[in-house]
Amino acid sequence: MISNISRVGLSGVNGDIVYVSEDQTTLLLSDGASGAGDDGKQVMSKLCRDTAVNFPYKTSGLLPKEYLDRLIKTINKDLIDISQKKDKLHFGTIAVAIIDQDQITATTLGDSPIYFAHENIVEELSITPRKFEWMIEQGFFDKEAYEGYISHMHPMLWSSFNQFIPMIVPCHKIETRTTSKGDILVLCCDGISDWFEKEELIEYIKLESLENICDVAKKRSLEFNDYMDDQSIIVAKF
Repeated sequence: MISNISRVGLSGVNGDIVYVSEDQTTLLLSDGASGAGDDGKQVMSKLCRDTAVNFPYKTSGLLPKEYLDRLIKTINKDLIDISQKKDKLHFGTIAVAIIDQDQITATTLGDSPIYFAHENIVEELSITPRKFEWMIEQGFFDKEAYEGYISHMHPMLWSSFNQFIPMIVPCHKIETRTTSKGDILVLCCDGISDWFEKEELIEYIKLESLENICDVAKKRSLEFNDYMDDQSIIVAKF
């Protein structure tokens, strides 16, 4: 069973789009960045959705990993093209999952996470590395110091350390999991994920409607910073 919802935030312009193909093999969530402007964030999300609609997985003849790789690279190229034509960067985040029999294959670019709950363990799939994490590998500082530097910044600054689509070379990871009865797959935007630990979100999904989950995220967001972002989530229960 697959359900989804998308609600506009206080900006009054919803830059999110949720898409589930008619055959329920393709789940896509796109979140156009506020920095792209009201028009730009909507154009970004619509381009992601339209690309998946016009390039369906079932008739692509590709394996799930091949399909996701081509989908992301096609969207990435088209976003670069439209950004150059309009002289303004059209960017955001994307999360996509393919469901094929008992396999799910997923990828993300940005901070719209994909969670997979299996046998009481919740993991985040295909985590996008943040900017300058290579400095940790090079030994300039450790992970704790990196997180500490970012945490002291204004939220609009630390969010700039996230990777977005488009990129010169997309750094998306593609992961596959086997599903069992009772498993849950979640794609959501940061308007949801910022206000729940992943384990807590899964518990809410088991007990509450998606509307109620959005209400909880709204309440927490308004109490914290008097603002509410767009809220979008797709849930597949196996």
